[in-house]
Amino acid sequence: MPPIDIHLVWFGSHERGIYGSANFVTTHSDLIDRSLAMLQMDCLGRPVDEIDDFVTLETWTYGRFGDNRMTWPNYLEAAATTRGIATLPISFYGLVSDNTNFNAVDLPNANLIYMNPYDIFEIHYDNHLHDPYDTMELASQVDEEFLQMAQVMLTAALQTGADAPRLRVTPEPDRRALFVGSHTEAVHMSAPSFTEFGMALAWEGFDVDTIPYGRPVTAADLENTDLVIVLPVHDYPCDGGDLTLYDEAWSEPEIEALEGYVADGGMLVLTNSAHRLKYLNYAYEDNEDWADANAVGDLWGVSYDGGPLIGTTAIAVAGHPLIGGVTTLRLATNNAIPFSAGEGVELARMAGRSVASLITAGAGEVLVLADLGLLGSASGEPRNLRFWQNIAAYARGR
Repeated sequence: MPPIDIHLVWFGSHERGIYGSANFVTTHSDLIDRSLAMLQMDCLGRPVDEIDDFVTLETWTYGRFGDNRMTWPNYLEAAATTRGIATLPISFYGLVSDNTNFNAVDLPNANLIYMNPYDIFEIHYDNHLHDPYDTMELASQVDEEFLQMAQVMLTAALQTGADAPRLRVTPEPDRRALFVGSHTEAVHMSAPSFTEFGMALAWEGFDVDTIPYGRPVTAADLENTDLVIVLPVHDYPCDGGDLTLYDEAWSEPEIEALEGYVADGGMLVLTNSAHRLKYLNYAYEDNEDWADANAVGDLWGVSYDGGPLIGTTAIAVAGHPLIGGVTTLRLATNNAIPFSAGEGVELARMAGRSVASLITAGAGEVLVLADLGLLGSASGEPRNLRFWQNIAAYARGR
């Protein structure tokens, strides 16, 4: 019997937008916290002539934070070598596959795939994947590689638990950050899509958890939490649908819980979004629920008042640790809902309006953001990396 529990998971809706794995990450915080690693078995293809494929282990390292070790792929590489299997560990900063969703919650992961990572046309063009020639006849020509991939998976399952290697490069968490997505139906507007913001939190010693869509946040959820990120209210009915079917909104008990958290000295990040966002800050249909953020913002004199603002770049305007070393911030395109706030420090402006402000609320603080996209990356480029690092360091040092 394996020395530890092994969870076998089949993710759905991969080609639609890796939705299944994103939903899994948001709904399994406890399991992720006690897991050693995640290994995904991905595609096996038969490359076209004159292209060599490799049994590849792809991962996203903390290289931008100063540590580019590939601990999990290298562990698997060593284990496979003892069985005469050659693997190729590769680091790639960007969306790869379902394993990518696990980066934001600091679970070491790898994508096991038979491919040539040096061929820019690889996977969907030069490897006979998702084309009319993707047949059993072609697959049988790479049956040895398929067996090797299966052996790597089995080795990972049986050996890793026995060895219990230290695979995380981040410090042991002594803080907790919580994404509250109780009323955020679009799964790409939750923690898994904010890859390097989550990594910045983990780098500062935060355990990153999520209250998933459909589960009301309670005062008990907020206990022993050092940073709370309140995600925008969003449900799928839109101008082209029936708005009367249901409507997401904050309940009075939830509002009281968030108010009590800040009053007790907590730091809360309040976000909003003019559109439904998909990974890489792509904006789609209008979010008719944007005004629901005011039910929470009203607690501290914050009022979102329409928009959206046109543009993608905000200018830093304050000498504050949260904006230290930052001159501009990148937003999702035309997605910011401008707001007004009372007492506080304005951190950034765009089109003459506030897009980031810090408000002191008794013993606590509220960081107000006009755009959820400030926590994500357009086209995979982490333009706001310093800002995310500042948030993590500031929340830790409070």
